Amino acid sequence: MALSNGGRFGEFPGDEIWEGLLGVDLASVDQEMKEDEALVRWLAKQSDALMALLEERAGVAPRRGTKRERAARLVMDEHGRAVVRQAVLCRHLVHRRRHEALERALTAVARERPQLASLLSARGDWVRAVMEVALAAPDALPWFPLWDLALRVRFREYRLNETLGLTGAPASEAVTRELVDGVLRQAGDEALRCVDVIPDDGAVMIFLLRQGSRERIATLDGVRYVQRAQWLILRLSEDGERLRLYPAAALGARLGEVIAARAWGKGPLQFEPYRPRAGSEAIASWTENLLNGEREGLVELLELDFAVPGINRVAWRIQGDVAAGLALLARAWEAREPQAIAPELRRAVLGFRPAPKERPGRFTVWVERQEDGASVTVTYRGHGVSSAQEQAFLQWMEGLGIPCAPR
Repeated sequence: MALSNGGRFGEFPGDEIWEGLLGVDLASVDQEMKEDEALVRWLAKQSDALMALLEERAGVAPRRGTKRERAARLVMDEHGRAVVRQAVLCRHLVHRRRHEALERALTAVARERPQLASLLSARGDWVRAVMEVALAAPDALPWFPLWDLALRVRFREYRLNETLGLTGAPASEAVTRELVDGVLRQAGDEALRCVDVIPDDGAVMIFLLRQGSRERIATLDGVRYVQRAQWLILRLSEDGERLRLYPAAALGARLGEVIAARAWGKGPLQFEPYRPRAGSEAIASWTENLLNGEREGLVELLELDFAVPGINRVAWRIQGDVAAGLALLARAWEAREPQAIAPELRRAVLGFRPAPKERPGRFTVWVERQEDGASVTVTYRGHGVSSAQEQAFLQWMEGLGIPCAPR
């Protein structure tokens, strides 16, 4: 996606953009603008860099007096008040967004527009960061809520049934908004439209919205008709061979095939659900690895579901102090090692810590036995984890001979 260049002090987007495209509640913003004292208190807590930006845009004498005095001067000045409202709009856009989503969006803007690399210094100062983007690259404003959406949904992974062997442009360059719009026109589905195409460090995120039917809803104010819509999100890897899809459906997989084929001139292509298999022996030793990892501070075991020898039709679950629970059951079964009583692990909930003193990321892992008896399929789901935590977890699992697919 080519970003428009508004310059450092370009025109600030109008209210129709903030409400219609970005979903900001203008009524709430205008109500806040009536509370002068609350505005002054909020501004006085903001960074000096944001205050300086507001003063510069309002033409107010910079850095004079205390932070509170500067805030009051902005609120009471006609031009200053208009600029403060712009800051409040930006605050509403980032409110309750995941920090990783804001980081990913800001990084994507800086990567697409190298001359805006200085924006990265605004990490953590999100109101200022979004305001700078609104002035310099307003087309990228939707990236903040869209990245937040992408980090909150559950993707399923698909892979091509053959290797593309690409040597050309990566997906972030080959897949454009125009290309996706062309694919949708060709598909003839008028209810489906492309909202945005966002580069993701070589890969590409494609956000589609499918219009649903109108539903009749009774409210206190009478009967209302609501148009339902459903998100469809595709993430094509840099080489075009892996597709992450939300929700998992044939429609998304078929669209991914057509988009990849048109982007690189290959085809016909076929994406299939990624269901990697691991040997049963790898899972049999995983319980021991988990217990050792807990002793070493690598993992925190939270739950374990398993079958025990001779009672395979019964699922056992231990919650809390999993190691102590296994040891207690092992003594009852007269087993030498606690992990010996759980040869058939079915589910584990754990906190994974890739480095000492890091906050552990929480993962659930499912183990599904295959009919051949010699292999298993392992799927996982991360709960509020960052992309770096997920990548470290997958590398750790693959190092143990257990490839995983997202669930």
